[in-house]
Amino acid sequence: MVAGEYEVYGAGGEPLGRIERRKGRLVPWPRRRRWSVLSEGAGRDAVGKAGSWYSWAFYVLLSPLWVPLWLALILFALLDGDTDVSPGVPRRVRWFGADGALVLDRHGRGVYRIPPGGMDVRIAYAVALVVAA
Repeated sequence: MVAGEYEVYGAGGEPLGRIERRKGRLVPWPRRRRWSVLSEGAGRDAVGKAGSWYSWAFYVLLSPLWVPLWLALILFALLDGDTDVSPGVPRRVRWFGADGALVLDRHGRGVYRIPPGGMDVRIAYAVALVVAA
C-alpha cells in the first residue's frame, strides 16, 4: 500500500523522478517504513528502509524499559523545559541502488550524506523534504 507518491521536477519543469512512501506494518509479518526513489532517464533507482534490522531488534528487546524511560524523560522535560527529549523508533534510513551500492544516507537528526556517485542532489533534496514531512 503506497502511503504517498510525490513527483520531482527540475527547475525547467522536466521530470526528475518519483518518490513513493510505504507505511510499515505488523501483519502478516513486520515490515519497516520504506521509501522508493524512481529516477527518470539515467538516474539511479533506490530503496530506503527506516532503521536496520539490528536497531529494530534492540528496540523491541528493550521495549519493556521504554515506559519508565518515557516517564523519566517527561519529568526531565517538565523540570528543564526541553521538549525534544523523547525516544522513539530507529530513525536512520539508508537508500541502496539496484546494484546494492549506498546512494544516500540519513542519520538520526536529519543529517544526509551523499557518497560519490550517489543520488542526484536535486532528488536527494526532494527526498529530505518528503522524509521530514
